[in-house]
Amino acid sequence: MNARYELSWTWNSAAAGCHAALEEIGADYDLRFIDLSKPLPDDYLALNPHGKIPVLIDRRPAGRSTPLAIYQSAAILLYLADAHPETGLVPAPGTPERGLCYQWLFFMAEMLQPSMMMYFYPARFTDMESGDATNACARKGLEWTKTIMERLDGFVGTKPFMLGEAYSICDLYLMTMCRWVRTDNDFTPLSRFPNIEALIERVHARPAVQRMAAVHFRDA
Repeated sequence: MNARYELSWTWNSAAAGCHAALEEIGADYDLRFIDLSKPLPDDYLALNPHGKIPVLIDRRPAGRSTPLAIYQSAAILLYLADAHPETGLVPAPGTPERGLCYQWLFFMAEMLQPSMMMYFYPARFTDMESGDATNACARKGLEWTKTIMERLDGFVGTKPFMLGEAYSICDLYLMTMCRWVRTDNDFTPLSRFPNIEALIERVHARPAVQRMAAVHFRDA
């Protein structure tokens, strides 16, 4: 029988946190590598017409007789954590901690990641073809990324994880963003954000994250 889950991924992508979550859960899963240097397969575009990574397929979703495909990494993380509540990767519904989990997960998805995308892919954010326009977008993306990281660093403070003592999907999402900071020389070094840097070291020390990194990151 096929594994319950299939996760589509590529190098250094937003699939990293989802991959680590599958390892934390201990679920049976398959990985499907998507080569972004080639045209996307039609069957992949049928799963995610936006052509982005990752996509999770749950072949045996609860209460459903047909497989379920989900994209957007924040949504995948929430889905996996809710499907496996025994792992404690997300606070219980209705609790204040659950509300904070939503807040910070969506803050990163709506503010931090778009700022980074503005830096990495500035041409997407202007209809002007001049280099001045794209350079301006990239500079603004870099500026916003640094500002948002500073705010996150202040929020984290001396807490071991984003939600306090409990490790969660918020930490996995932040781990991916910090990976992008570390691998680009124009970003402020992660050491400028000591609270985040210490948190990410704790995340990377987890065996499940190390197993993910050995596959997902070329320089792991």
